[in-house]
Amino acid sequence: MNAAVISVMAVWTILMVSTAASTWWFSQPMFTPVASTLAVMLIAAVKVTLVMSHFMELRSAPRAWQLAGATWVIVAASAVIVIYLL
Repeated sequence: MNAAVISVMAVWTILMVSTAASTWWFSQPMFTPVASTLAVMLIAAVKVTLVMSHFMELRSAPRAWQLAGATWVIVAASAVIVIYLL
């Protein structure tokens, strides 16, 4: 296998494991609902970043597009978290 295939498989594995963690692990009664929700939102932000960089090829885009993508993830995740906490 070449490096590109290995990279895609690694990212896909991370996405699947993080999905399992956010849907199963954080639904356990040992976590408070607020802590679970915040963890799931942060995991979702990381997943969006991985999808944008690896599957939408943002990592090879011009720097301005990379910054726009990163800014969007930070602003969107922060807005949802702040609205949830209010």
